[in-house]
Amino acid sequence: MSERVYLALGSNLGDRLANLSRALQALSPYAAVQRVSPVVETDPWGVLDQPDFLNQVAEAETDLPPLELLAGLKEIERTLGRQPGVRYGPRLIDLDILLYGELCTELPGLSLPHPRMAERAFVLVPLAALAPHALHPPTGRTITELLRAVDARGVRTYTPPEGVRIPPDLAAALAQAPRLSGHFNRLPAAHQREIIAQMEAAPIAERLSAVLERLAAEASGGKPGV
Repeated sequence: MSERVYLALGSNLGDRLANLSRALQALSPYAAVQRVSPVVETDPWGVLDQPDFLNQVAEAETDLPPLELLAGLKEIERTLGRQPGVRYGPRLIDLDILLYGELCTELPGLSLPHPRMAERAFVLVPLAALAPHALHPPTGRTITELLRAVDARGVRTYTPPEGVRIPPDLAAALAQAPRLSGHFNRLPAAHQREIIAQMEAAPIAERLSAVLERLAAEASGGKPGV
């Protein structure tokens, strides 16, 4: 028997939007995605000195029991390139089970519902877009009621920069450099396009190093990123 689940997706390294898209596509062996929320951009939570996140919630149907679904999510994270790091630190992709039907339980390595979802605006805002009247089993409150109780000022609707496609080698390099990734994400679309054009016009052997040096100089105040 299938269960309706709500899954949280987050990324703050490399090509964040592409990371979310790849994660959604990779879910198919484990869960059938029915709907996805709008993407939101959010201030970091926990460790503040890191790039802003893109967050999204997916509503899906799964035939897997909770621990098998969790194992599938962790396999997706590994396949997409997530590396071990500090708790609440930067990550290429982060996948969590928020709600698994109406289940309220403690399993080895998994608490359902997600134990911190009720205090996280970056989860509640996109979740409320999909299921405003869904109940949070431990409290009996709706998602909308939980959202009203938190500070959501750090959660913003995300609009992708127009005409910006991050080359795969630049996305991979930024995924390993949180400071440069955060700087690049904050740049206006026109400036991002200029940097990518410079990279694509450079000799193959130099294209990545030249752009990373430029971003490092800008991030250190050597040149304004506007």
